[in-house]
Amino acid sequence: MHDSLLKFALKAFTTFLVVVDPIGVLPIFISPAKGQPAAERVSIVNRAAALGVAISLFFLIAGNSAFSYLGVTMHAFAISGGILLFVTAMPMLFGQAGAEAA
Repeated sequence: MHDSLLKFALKAFTTFLVVVDPIGVLPIFISPAKGQPAAERVSIVNRAAALGVAISLFFLIAGNSAFSYLGVTMHAFAISGGILLFVTAMPMLFGQAGAEAA
């Protein structure tokens, strides 16, 4: 049982890192924090982390209820997400920067 729990935790953590993309978000953090004193940068990081945790917990707790209230099934959400990824990726395959370049 512990082995399967460990595998699930590792999968969940890896998925979370892929979704959050800390390396990709770094420039977004650096630009507003540039020139700020160290204490202010720490404050910005703490507020951003707290907000991220709060939003994640909200959707963890209330996401299923929101989907059911709106009448959206998990399969429909997965299909729409796949379509959005496809629409975003197709211009990239043909040498354009993204969907906004089309």
